[in-house]
Amino acid sequence: MTRNIIKKAICLCALVVITPNIARADDAPKKGRKTFTIHYLYHPVGYSEVPGVGKITTLEASGQVENMKGESVPLKEPLKVKCQMVSIEAAGNSWTEGACITTDADGDLLFSTFDSRKVDKSQPKMNCGTYDNPGGTGKFKSYAATGAYACVLAEAPKGEPAGSFAMDVSHIENWQTR
Repeated sequence: MTRNIIKKAICLCALVVITPNIARADDAPKKGRKTFTIHYLYHPVGYSEVPGVGKITTLEASGQVENMKGESVPLKEPLKVKCQMVSIEAAGNSWTEGACITTDADGDLLFSTFDSRKVDKSQPKMNCGTYDNPGGTGKFKSYAATGAYACVLAEAPKGEPAGSFAMDVSHIENWQTR
């Protein structure tokens, strides 16, 4: 009799703990729009130049995401970002393109690509480029997003190697889960 009561109590406790999580998963939004800023630190890792014709600089960046308005998204903070990119100057033009991997607190990964030549003219304040998030691992497996970003140079921390710089990159992102 006592075992039976204990079993029922355990089942009832499990139901109480599991049920709110199921309800939250069903009630979770499937798409949305969010704003956030990534505080990046950039380090040059390579440089090539043909004088008077063009320059190529390869860079690595690492950053921390700051959720600007606290919108609900299917991510677990803190979010850390690592990027590889190339900056090109040629024929009087300059642009940057590359890819980043965002890691959330659970270790799930999100892949993204960006290009400063593609600007979303419908968002004039987001004048630095656009990006795509095609998906990733774990909770990011069904996540997809596109967005535009704006760039503001910031002061690099003291002691960083020569050529390093910091930048705050503000984003407006439209996301969905598939």
